Amino acid sequence: MQKKLKIKTIFVLGGPGSGKGTLCKKLKEYFNCEHLSCGDILRNIVDKKEYKNWKYIENKVNSGGFLKPQEMVELIKYEYNNLSKSNIIFLDGFPRIKENDEEWYKTMTEISDIIGVLYLECSKETMKKRILERKDIRNDKDISTIEKRISHFYEQTIPIIDEYTKKNLTIKISSEQDIEEEFKESVNKLKTLIY
Repeated sequence: MQKKLKIKTIFVLGGPGSGKGTLCKKLKEYFNCEHLSCGDILRNIVDKKEYKNWKYIENKVNSGGFLKPQEMVELIKYEYNNLSKSNIIFLDGFPRIKENDEEWYKTMTEISDIIGVLYLECSKETMKKRILERKDIRNDKDISTIEKRISHFYEQTIPIIDEYTKKNLTIKISSEQDIEEEFKESVNKLKTLIY
């Protein structure tokens, strides 16, 4: 029996409003590969109702709760095992916290290698402006929530990016620029990694 090729994973990280999802959709088309975000994974599990603990996941999602790192990585593994299109995946918004990263190495190293971390650099002001321009902001109280999310990114996720930078795995892209320029720069920097 032929051994299954390991999936190549590119973590896509950036603060809230840095445009991870938008860029990933374009990169997915260009490189003809997969794009997964933690939010999409959770929605897929709830919609398909095939995963063993889908009801528990649905309750967590509906109550605004968070899954434990082990639970989230198990879901990622489940999705990876069901992918057939490509052996390259842009995993958007993961890992956000150190425990996610540690759990990844415990659970995923047999089926996937991290080949890079695409980091979308963006100022706090730009993040805030972009989130406020989204249609899902309901009232001014959300400003404090936005600021908490941005602070959480700097406190929890930046140290992870720094660790990958030390391993020479981080590709930094300015997401302050126009999306087309950002896309071109990303493609140029990712080509050698993917091909």
